[in-house]
Amino acid sequence: MKTPLSFYLMAAVAGALACSDEGGAERNTGGNGGGTQVGQAGSSSTAGSGQGTAGTSAGGSGSGGSGSGGLNLGDPLTMTGSGADVVVEDTTGNTNIRGGIVLAQSMVMTAPAELTLHEGQLCMKGTTAVVVNDDYGSAWGAEISLDLNRAANPNAGGDAGAADAGADAGSVLGTVAEPWPIGNVIGFSYKITGMDPALTDQGVSASAFRFKAVPEGANTAIDTYCSTRAPIHNATENILFSDITFECWQTSPPNLSLAVDPINYNVGAQGMLSTRPNPRALMSLSWQVPADTSIAHPFDFCISELRPILAP
Repeated sequence: MKTPLSFYLMAAVAGALACSDEGGAERNTGGNGGGTQVGQAGSSSTAGSGQGTAGTSAGGSGSGGSGSGGLNLGDPLTMTGSGADVVVEDTTGNTNIRGGIVLAQSMVMTAPAELTLHEGQLCMKGTTAVVVNDDYGSAWGAEISLDLNRAANPNAGGDAGAADAGADAGSVLGTVAEPWPIGNVIGFSYKITGMDPALTDQGVSASAFRFKAVPEGANTAIDTYCSTRAPIHNATENILFSDITFECWQTSPPNLSLAVDPINYNVGAQGMLSTRPNPRALMSLSWQVPADTSIAHPFDFCISELRPILAP
């Protein structure tokens, strides 16, 4: 597997949930951002044929009404390097974030996703494929994930260090993803910038975009925690954990968010909804462009000015 980055070509997971409208592999997403059916792509096979509601993010407002006014924003996290080599670190605060990125994409893409080289930013481009015959397992889209706590891999060394530990581990040579305690962090803020003037909104896919988080202990083959977004070029998104819900495409009734205790999860391959204690620790964040059944979505964007949102 790879360079310093784990690049996953995700496959459909056998035994996907009974009502699944999309499959995938280990990192997940969900929901529908608009009038067309958008799969809950992420790197997982998660349930849900329901359609989420797109958030409004223009001017810095987030879905769930989490605008920038009154939020206690921490300093921007330091992003050094570019492409596959970006290291994200809290060098001024006490959140203990120190992570790296993983690119994941479905087996079928109109244009394969790739990390692009923009110093100090998290960037990817590509084009999703149209989902045919509801086969989200083959064409769910692409995402860029940020492991929040990369630690030394005790099994690194020789071929073991280069072995693919799977998307959950976010494994890179010599490091492995570990749980990151959220402490007094209640969400994240970031700026999204389109990098291609030839594309609509510079390459920010406003009609299909999701922000996700993976709590410690999640089975990413069947569990998805997300917020459906409608970002615009050069806009700041402020997303609280209360905006990130289990299977965010489910609106009737809406599922529990990551701000409450307990949280939802699925039991068994058929996805029986249950609850478990909130671990108050995350494995990763991710930004995902899901595929849908109507059009292919070209994207070319960067994430910068990533900040923790702190409790008052």
